Amino acid sequence: MDAGISTSDWAAMMATPFAALGDVGAARETFLAARAYDSKGLAVEMAAVGTSAGAATASTATRSTTVMAAEVVAQAACRCAW
Repeated sequence: MDAGISTSDWAAMMATPFAALGDVGAARETFLAARAYDSKGLAVEMAAVGTSAGAATASTATRSTTVMAAEVVAQAACRCAW
């Protein structure tokens, strides 16, 4: 913690939504959303949004994940066949 900021000010600042801090805060929210995407996956994130666009995107992401999983299995089968 910065020695120039009181504990109560620091706590208030940490409790403030980043979006309330203006453009820099909005950029931070976007960054955090991207990190959530990295760690949770698009399908989970979009399903949590609960919008029709989100549902469509989640469905697409699920299909893409299924296709990728099938490709991995197929590649493994090819390696085993060698």
